[in-house]
Amino acid sequence: MRDNTILLNCDFDMEYYFLKYYASPETAKDKAAEFLDRYYKDRGIGDILFNIFSQSSVTPTLVFTDTVAKLHTRCENGIAVDYSGCEYLALKAAPREKYGVGLTELWIEHCKEIGIRPWFSVRMNDHHYCREQTSFLRGDFFYEALKNGWVLGDGYRSGFRDWDYAVPQVRQKMLDYISEQLDALDVYGVELDFMREPKCVKYKDPGDHCAVMTSFMESVKAVVAKKEAKRGHPIRIAARLPRDPMLARRIGFDAREWARLGVIDAVSPSGHWLCTDNAMPIAEWADMLSPYGTEVWAGMEMNLPERLMITAETAKAHTAQYAAQGSARTYVYNLYHPFFDKVENYRGIWAKALTADEITRLWEVCGDPEKCSKGVRRHVVTEESTGFQEIKPRFHPLPLTLGEGAVLEVQTGPIGENDVVTVFLRADNAGELEISFNGWRCPPSDDKDADVLRSGVSPDSVISFRVPAPLSEKVSQTLWLTGRPDAVIKYVEIKIDAK
Repeated sequence: MRDNTILLNCDFDMEYYFLKYYASPETAKDKAAEFLDRYYKDRGIGDILFNIFSQSSVTPTLVFTDTVAKLHTRCENGIAVDYSGCEYLALKAAPREKYGVGLTELWIEHCKEIGIRPWFSVRMNDHHYCREQTSFLRGDFFYEALKNGWVLGDGYRSGFRDWDYAVPQVRQKMLDYISEQLDALDVYGVELDFMREPKCVKYKDPGDHCAVMTSFMESVKAVVAKKEAKRGHPIRIAARLPRDPMLARRIGFDAREWARLGVIDAVSPSGHWLCTDNAMPIAEWADMLSPYGTEVWAGMEMNLPERLMITAETAKAHTAQYAAQGSARTYVYNLYHPFFDKVENYRGIWAKALTADEITRLWEVCGDPEKCSKGVRRHVVTEESTGFQEIKPRFHPLPLTLGEGAVLEVQTGPIGENDVVTVFLRADNAGELEISFNGWRCPPSDDKDADVLRSGVSPDSVISFRVPAPLSEKVSQTLWLTGRPDAVIKYVEIKIDAK
C-alpha cells in the first residue's frame, strides 16, 4: 500500500534558521519540540531526512570536522582565519557548546513521538565555495584530499575539487562517519545524497567506475547491517541520484545492480537546485527497480523557471505525473523550513518567496496523488539543471524556435474527461501561433491565469489556448506548435482544473 506522505530533506542549515527566526541558543532546548509540532506535525510529512553532513558535520564527530570545531579554527589551508564573527557558525555552535543541546538529535527523537520517521542524510560531495581558498563550511579532510590528489581534478568543471571515491581513503572516511553517526543517532534510515554533488568518480577516464561505487554501496550495507543488529530494528538505505538510469550508470551509479544485490531500499531521481525536473523518466526507473522491491521516489526541487518557487499547485502536478509512472512517494528537497520569505540573502533569488502558510500547505497536499488529482494543478515545462555535456546533451526543451513547426511532450499523468485544460505560452515574435493537443486543434482562450504571472510579467505577454477534448495519454501529452518560423517559445504550462 502506498504511503501518501512526503519525504522531506532538511538541509544542514536547519539549525541556523531555527535559531535565527524561531528561538535562540538560550531557548533552543525548550522550543525544539514546539517547533516541530507547530510546523511539521500532521502536515503530510511521513519522513524527515536530516542532512547532517555537507563539507563538515552538524553533529559531533571524531571522523570529520564539526560545527563547534570549525568555529574555533584559526588556521586553515595555511591561512590565518577567524570565524568568531561568523553568525552562521556561532549560532549553530552555541546551544551545543554553552548549553549541551544538540538540536538535530532532539528533533530526531521528537520525530518518533509525533509519527514522523527520522533519517540522517549525508552529502557525498558538497562543493559550495569550491574555488575559495578557505570556507566556513569546510572540514579539514578537504585539504588532506586536495594535498594528496584524492579529487577529480581538471576537466570536471565545478567538480574539480570533489572527492574521488575511487580512492580507498575517501571511501573509508565516509564509511567511518556513517558508522560513527549510526552509533550516536537512532534513525529509521540513512540517505546517501549523490546529487550534492553527482561527480564522484573520474567517469571521463577509462575504468569500471560502476564497480567502484557498487563496492562502496556494499560496504555501506555491511556497516548498516551491523548497526541494525545493535539497534534491534531495520535501518533503510536510500540514494539520491541523477534524473535517468543511463546517465546515472554512465557516471558510476549502477542502481539496478545495487537493487539486485539488496544494498539499497529506495532511489530518488532528482533535479538540482536550479530547477525542478518535470521530465524525468520515472517509469523507466520503476520498471528497472521494482522487480527487486526497491522503491522510486520522484525528487522535487524548490525552483521553477522565471525565478519562481514551486507552489502547492505546481507541486501537485509533480506528484500526479510521477505517481502515474510508478513513483511510490514524493521526495521534497530544499523547501524544508517555513522562513524563506524572511531570509535576507534569498530575496534576490525569487520573484516572490513562499510564506510559512504556503509552504505547509504544499507539504500537506503534495504527498497524496488523490489530493493532487483534484482541483488545479499546473504542469510547467522545465529542464535538466545539471549538465554532463561532455558525455550527453543536456535536456532543455526551452527556449524553442518554431522553424517549420515543433513538438513538445509534456508529462501530466492522466487527465479526466471532464477536466478543464488550458495551455499557456510566452513567446518572442509570436505572430499567429497555433497549437494542437494530442491532435486536437486548440482555439484561443481568454484565460490569463498562468503561473508565470507570479514573476511579475504582464498578462498581455501570455498566450492561452483552450483544449476542447482532452483525450489523455497515461503519461505524456503531445503539443504541436506552428507559427512564424522565427517565433521563440520561452514558457509552456498546462493547467488542469479537475472539476
